Amino acid sequence: MIVLAIESASTQLGVAIVGDDVAPTAFEAPGARRHTELLGPVIAGVLETASLTVADLDAIVVDVGPGLFTGLRTGVATAKGLALGCGLPLVGVRSTDALRRAVDFFPGALVAALDVRRGEVAYEFPGDGRARIGGVDELLGKLDDLLEVGEVVLVGNGWVSLGEAVGDRVGKGATLAGEGFSTPSPSVIGRIGLEALRVGRTESALSLAVEYLRDADVAINWSTRGTERA
Repeated sequence: MIVLAIESASTQLGVAIVGDDVAPTAFEAPGARRHTELLGPVIAGVLETASLTVADLDAIVVDVGPGLFTGLRTGVATAKGLALGCGLPLVGVRSTDALRRAVDFFPGALVAALDVRRGEVAYEFPGDGRARIGGVDELLGKLDDLLEVGEVVLVGNGWVSLGEAVGDRVGKGATLAGEGFSTPSPSVIGRIGLEALRVGRTESALSLAVEYLRDADVAINWSTRGTERA
């Protein structure tokens, strides 16, 4: 089985080929912020590098959030288009799941947090079962509760965005994963998707659920415009 994985929910743009009897091939551009412009050519380039075509794929895997609205929408729309056009199943992978999977070799509770701007982060703590969006006070309060239980591993650029407040807790039960784990990896997303495909857990382009968690910034700006002038 071979899958094409797309990561565009963060500031990074990433595409990877993951599968059986195929050399892993990936492209990652941290901080690209040109997802709409670059995603199509990157997909074509990764397929060419792997000496594959879409006809060789068994599924499309895509990060379904939470994350940055525009990038997330670009990746999901592209994944749906490929799936519909090529008759392929889809697998959705949550960004917080991908972040935690990348560091699951660390001992301790894994907590993922992704910077979604506006002073907020999308985060998921063990046992939550889903991601949430919150501010620094909410996130640090939950972290302190978890630190009372044991060691905690912090993964994702959401923690970095909180600055010194997180630094005060590092070394006191919290370990901050390195810069290489700041955003979801397309290769990790591909591996998770491949596992789902092997057990028949797939979706169609029509049923794929996306975790936006909040409106686009432009919608938020418009909805608060009158309030700010009042």
